[in-house]
Amino acid sequence: MISRRKIYQFFLTISLILIKFDYETIAAASSGNSFAKDRKVTFKVIPSRLPDTSKVYITGNHAQLGDWNPGKVPLIKNTEGSWSKTFLIEDGTHLEYKITRGMWQNETVNKYGMVPPNSILEVENDTLIIIKVDNWRDSDSLRSAIKPIGKEAYKAIIQFFQYDRGIPLDARVVATEDFPDFVREKIAFNGARGNRVPGYLGIPKKGSPPYPCVLLMHSGVMEGKEIWWDEKLGYWERLVTKPLLSAGFAVLTLDGQSHGERSIHNDFVAGTTTLFQRYWIARAVDMLMESTLDYRRAIDYLATRSKFDTTRIGALGWSMGGMMTFYLTAVEPRIKASIPCTVALNIYGSLLPDVIAPWHYARGIGNRPVLMMMSRHDPFYTVEEAQQLFNLISGPTKELALYDVDGHYLSEDYVPKAVEWFQKYLKK
Repeated sequence: MISRRKIYQFFLTISLILIKFDYETIAAASSGNSFAKDRKVTFKVIPSRLPDTSKVYITGNHAQLGDWNPGKVPLIKNTEGSWSKTFLIEDGTHLEYKITRGMWQNETVNKYGMVPPNSILEVENDTLIIIKVDNWRDSDSLRSAIKPIGKEAYKAIIQFFQYDRGIPLDARVVATEDFPDFVREKIAFNGARGNRVPGYLGIPKKGSPPYPCVLLMHSGVMEGKEIWWDEKLGYWERLVTKPLLSAGFAVLTLDGQSHGERSIHNDFVAGTTTLFQRYWIARAVDMLMESTLDYRRAIDYLATRSKFDTTRIGALGWSMGGMMTFYLTAVEPRIKASIPCTVALNIYGSLLPDVIAPWHYARGIGNRPVLMMMSRHDPFYTVEEAQQLFNLISGPTKELALYDVDGHYLSEDYVPKAVEWFQKYLKK
């Protein structure tokens, strides 16, 4: 028979062991150690083709992989032409990753030109991952050539930019703010698809009505119409807003479909995320077309107010908005002068369908004045491509302004040139 003393000693021993185990566990956790072991994970990329000056990057859902920043983690070039890097990743980690050349528009694609889903690795052992790259999204072999469709085909595609004018606008002024040089109204109206469209309408204090009006179309950023007004956001677009108002122009900015206050319809993600990360291609196309139609409806709204002269309407857009400037000018005869800026040209065929490429809509511009403003070093087009698009504009009143900046933007001196263009072609 076991004595009570021995039973007591047994449970005391077990308790001391458990206490010691808990102490060591807590001490290990506080010192940054863990029982999980780090594994060596090596990624080796073998590209079948690679531009001479390019670098290869890995990105993924882990801090060491850049947390989905496509240009943060470069791989190291090996003598035989492959690119590789080794990471220490904790055992049991779920990794998702992609290979790029530094930007989402030049990530890897398969042999059919399609963007594959994220690659997945469950880290369990030291691992070597060999990745053979078939092609890159921006490859010349994948992108559409800048060659416009024929006249009959053009007549067919512009039908997708028509709308029912009989749908009530049901417009109202939601709020009014007074500034030293202008008054800004927040407006809302029914868009072409029946959705409510919010916007800002800036009315100058200089001059007298009816005012000419410039429609400003934003790029694919989440903030939408705010980028034309909010200095804290730091976007280049806003630099032109107040100079236009000071020159006596009204300005109208809308939230494009899925942007700003309308992002609820797009899972609260920006247009760039929709296209370059989630690959919701059909939704991106619908976004471009519906936003263009909503600007046509915005002109209908301006026509209901005696303060504005709808015979003197201009359009200016950046990036996504630059694409829309081509569409809108082509399908809307009430646009009298336009300024498309930083128009993306290398994403058709490889990403967006060719049918919405801006060069197909150049024929619809006719003789109306067009000022194209483009960067000399933009990842979304080359200077040669910009010149090709410009050459497709048939009218005699056109100009291509190239800015010596490195990126998808313009220098500050685009502002006075843009204002001068509208002063010349929109003022009486």
